[in-house]
Amino acid sequence: MRYAIFADIHSNLEALEAVISSYTKENIDKYLCVGDIVGYGANPSECISRLKNLKALIVGGNHDWASVGLTNADYFNPIAKEAILWTEGILSADDKKFLKSLELIYEDKVLTLVHGSLNDPERFYYIMDTYTAHPSFELLKTQVGFVGQSHVPVLWHGMPRDGRSTKRPGSGHRRRRESSREQG
Repeated sequence: MRYAIFADIHSNLEALEAVISSYTKENIDKYLCVGDIVGYGANPSECISRLKNLKALIVGGNHDWASVGLTNADYFNPIAKEAILWTEGILSADDKKFLKSLELIYEDKVLTLVHGSLNDPERFYYIMDTYTAHPSFELLKTQVGFVGQSHVPVLWHGMPRDGRSTKRPGSGHRRRRESSREQG
């Protein structure tokens, strides 16, 4: 099975279309989105629709959940909070229902998807190093795990035991400097 794995679209339809276009040359069997369909960009509804058309398997991200009131936007930095409030105001009832339906963790026999971390997934912790990755590895039941949230592609392999590995899909964003207390 060939997977296309991506995260942190943040309502950027042009970037999403470019990523999907590049995947069309890869004979993809299944599309996997590791959260944050919406936020920041101008096209949240179009991005949701595009992923629905792909029949992508999607887990919820902090922006997805905050845009529909499932997590508190007060924990976000001011720019992210403004984007969340704007997004919330333009989403259709169907889009909101869809975002509310997104689970925070997907797990099958092969892989696990989570936007933040497996420990307290509803808190959307950033996994930035082996120290912050360790609690999720302790909970990882599959051989492979994919994590979003940080916008930084990284691969940990064989940590901490049993040959399990995890990889964060690249998002095309530059790394943002934010305190670990502010989500964005």
